[in-house]
Amino acid sequence: MRQLAPILILLFCAGRLPAQEAPPPEPGGGLFFDVMPVMRQGRMLVPLRPLCEWVRGRVVYESGRITAYEEGSTRPRVELTIGSTQALLSGVSYELEVPPEIIEGRTFVPLRFVAESFGVWVEAQGRIVTLRVPQYEREAQMAIPPDVGSHQAKIWGLLNLWYGLPKPAPPDLANLPHWNLFAAERKREFLREIGSDAPTIIEQHWGGREVVGIRVLSDATDESAGAASAQVMVKYGDGAVYQDDFGFVLEPDGWKVRRQSSSQVG
Repeated sequence: MRQLAPILILLFCAGRLPAQEAPPPEPGGGLFFDVMPVMRQGRMLVPLRPLCEWVRGRVVYESGRITAYEEGSTRPRVELTIGSTQALLSGVSYELEVPPEIIEGRTFVPLRFVAESFGVWVEAQGRIVTLRVPQYEREAQMAIPPDVGSHQAKIWGLLNLWYGLPKPAPPDLANLPHWNLFAAERKREFLREIGSDAPTIIEQHWGGREVVGIRVLSDATDESAGAASAQVMVKYGDGAVYQDDFGFVLEPDGWKVRRQSSSQVG
């Protein structure tokens, strides 16, 4: 595989990029996904549009062909094709390790390739990735997606249900999917606080605020203790951003939410 860094050096050494005015800081780093990132062959794929817009780019789709531009430019920065490892970076051929694909109706692309193509610094430590855009003074941290079938993957599945991703589900008063996210002890607390109607009340009022997108900041599991935790940054339709902290407990039928707290960011 060709290394991206030497290509970027050649592209940017020809001349300094013109100074651009940095946008005002956004709460929570400004990067949110309405479909969670995934791993493919050890590489992280993320939805393209939110990543591209985060670096002030724009995206054009045409019959499986994807072209991403820098803001104000008419020359493509990145050219990709769904299902193909062949790509172009400012007209220079590049071979990807994993191809772009469609997931839940979104175009997913290799994070590092596209991010670094737009001048983003990508740093991975353990299961955490930090993205920095020095020219725009932006920074966002996120957890690397877990392996399919792992305990962390089950936690991420719970978070999907919690936030109604990729789109909100209507209340299901027969199966109570959201009520059943909670641990038995937490259900008993709700019943004491709200009364016997707690299951249907919680289900009916779930998702009262539109979730624009989330970013999982971190997760951790202690299987021997049957406990896990996660931190999530969430953005709502009204623009408000919150950091949510979760505590999970492992029960006979799987992981459940034992506690959850929110604090507004920005």
